[in-house]
Amino acid sequence: MAGNYADLGLAYSQKVRSAATQRDASLASSAYSRFLSQQRGRRQQADLARSSNAQLGKLAASYGARGLRNSGVRQRGVSDFARVFNSRHRTLLIGCVMSNSSRCWVMRR
Repeated sequence: MAGNYADLGLAYSQKVRSAATQRDASLASSAYSRFLSQQRGRRQQADLARSSNAQLGKLAASYGARGLRNSGVRQRGVSDFARVFNSRHRTLLIGCVMSNSSRCWVMRR
């Protein structure tokens, strides 16, 4: 009978180790998933900012080339550009929050 108790003890400690290993793997997987999610969000935000800066430079140059540097037409064009940029940025933020707010890169700045 003593051999049976020893076998039970070994099986129990093996189950404990297995459960701990599974828990650690799950925690590592969620941490890596959160990291990838944050990287994806930051990359989308950086891409949006980079493309918008390039487009704004071209927009300002086009008004300058036509002699409209300080005109109401230029101000209206820049205002429209800013409105579209804000709309795209807001869409990006809403998409992030709606997809998974607990892992959202915006929430963890």
